[in-house]
Amino acid sequence: MRELKLLIFLCSITFLNALNAQNVQLEGYVYETGNRGFLNEVSIDVYDTSDRLITSVNSDLSGIFKVDLPIGMDLIIKASKDIFKEKVMAVSTVGKSLDEKLYLKVEMERQPGYIFDVTLAARRNEKEIKQNLPSDAIQGARIEVYNNTKDKQVLDLIDYPNPNFKIHFEDGNHYTIMVRKKGFFTKRMEAYVNVKGCILCFDGVGEVKPGVSDIMTEENTMGTLLANVEMQKVEVGKAIKVENIYYNKNSAKIRDDAAEELDKLITVLKDNPSLIIELSSHTDSRGEDKFNMKLSQRRAEAAVNYITNGSDIEKFRITAKGYGESKLVNRCKDGVECSERRHQKNRRTEIKVTGVLSEDPLKDFSLTRIIQKEKEAKLLEEILNQEVIEVKAGEDLPDEIKKQMEETGKKTKDIKSDSEMQAMHKEEEVEQVIEQVELVSVASKPKVSEVVVDQEIPASTPESVKEVSRPVIKEKISQPTAPVVRPNKKRKTSDAKIASDAGNSNGSRIINELEVNVEYQPSAPQRIESGYTGYMVEFFTSQNELPQSHEIFSKHGKIYKEVKKDGSHAYLFGPFGEWRDANRFLLSAVIGNYESSKVIRYKKGKRMTKN
Repeated sequence: MRELKLLIFLCSITFLNALNAQNVQLEGYVYETGNRGFLNEVSIDVYDTSDRLITSVNSDLSGIFKVDLPIGMDLIIKASKDIFKEKVMAVSTVGKSLDEKLYLKVEMERQPGYIFDVTLAARRNEKEIKQNLPSDAIQGARIEVYNNTKDKQVLDLIDYPNPNFKIHFEDGNHYTIMVRKKGFFTKRMEAYVNVKGCILCFDGVGEVKPGVSDIMTEENTMGTLLANVEMQKVEVGKAIKVENIYYNKNSAKIRDDAAEELDKLITVLKDNPSLIIELSSHTDSRGEDKFNMKLSQRRAEAAVNYITNGSDIEKFRITAKGYGESKLVNRCKDGVECSERRHQKNRRTEIKVTGVLSEDPLKDFSLTRIIQKEKEAKLLEEILNQEVIEVKAGEDLPDEIKKQMEETGKKTKDIKSDSEMQAMHKEEEVEQVIEQVELVSVASKPKVSEVVVDQEIPASTPESVKEVSRPVIKEKISQPTAPVVRPNKKRKTSDAKIASDAGNSNGSRIINELEVNVEYQPSAPQRIESGYTGYMVEFFTSQNELPQSHEIFSKHGKIYKEVKKDGSHAYLFGPFGEWRDANRFLLSAVIGNYESSKVIRYKKGKRMTKN
């Protein structure tokens, strides 16, 4: 038996040697068009004429590859590598002898696009720039690249040890690059490669220039670009100037050019959700001190209102502060002659980090997830801004609504009755109230690692929540409140204990914890002021005035009343400055309880028949 096994083993070795003896070695190298260098990690795949894979090999660091080919066959060589066009070549071993070698050179052409070669460094301060000191390289960052055109993430480097990284941008694509490093502001950059007439455009990048060894082609279809990307350190209490925020003389109105810069600041705040900041406005020394102080405060408040009203940035995260001419950056004070250029340096807008939450809400979010959430928020905003279409009981939904529901995965077959529609709206209302409670919890008890700051309760927070979780209020809140049930019973609660910012002279105070007894008494509805211009949500109407004992007064907070031209009584929530806000409130918190509710526009106290 042992002799038989030995015989089989020897026969196998002989057979394998015979097979190897029937092969011819192919040796070659791969390089880029224009003699730009050898290419490593190129996949060399060998096929027969029936497209059956015979063998595969990769080129080494020198671009060289070696592979054994069977004798007497016509073969196809396919060379492939990311960002390069596939190269297909024919090779034949017919008539070749065993001792022959085949040689092949493979020239590969890069696909249209650009290599983005980035160096990450900490932003230098003015002193370091004057002394021409080098920037500190940033290591250990998380680097992500997302292809918006193809909806996929193409790079994710976590704790990347090097300050340099490269990424290839394909022609006709839009990319988002995000760099995150603890202790620095998150950096977001946008790259557009031959998109909408833009051959190559960047947003959010510092210095960009063509590389030395690989300049762009004449047709601007490819090349290597070197970029120095500086990241700003997060330093609590340090003011950072926001460029290009200008106002017309003696005006606090947000100009179009200033709005563009504030939109960028909104992006920064969204990408850095753990930061609490102060936005300040400064004037030059010309004019009365009091006037300048008031003007700068109005400008700062206008900027903050623009940011919080046009985004989902929580109000407690950003405060407005006007300093007038009290913090000049040069010697141009009263009585000193200065050029317009020097005065301009004092007319500035700045942001200052005043606190840092102990947990970063986006810490475990990938760039893919962040972008998906932004798309969902944008889609919701578009839906809320659309015209309200009334569908009466028993009527079928319009085709455009069905299409939207199908696109978002909510099939119309899942909605079977009006009662189910009401349940859906009720669920959305509950979710909104829960979100508001959570937000107030953060506002009243911020987990701040550096500084504890005063916050405001969000304007849309329900009144019942405001009563039990009320931080320091610096100004009167006149925004509408959501309809929530207020049980008529005694309850114990305590005001949040807020620590004032050390050394702050803006009127901050400490509210001591106390125990109070609250027994809710329904308040009488208020009449709409004669000069009011804005929007209200009408949720209930009655032919006669409702008694104070009616359930709507015990269910809800502040209610407005209007006697209509036909003598009937309308009951409303509000006020709202914008139709968008009123409509959002209607859809999310009212219509589930009151089917006939609608948005009403008022001008100088009069109801307008058309919105």
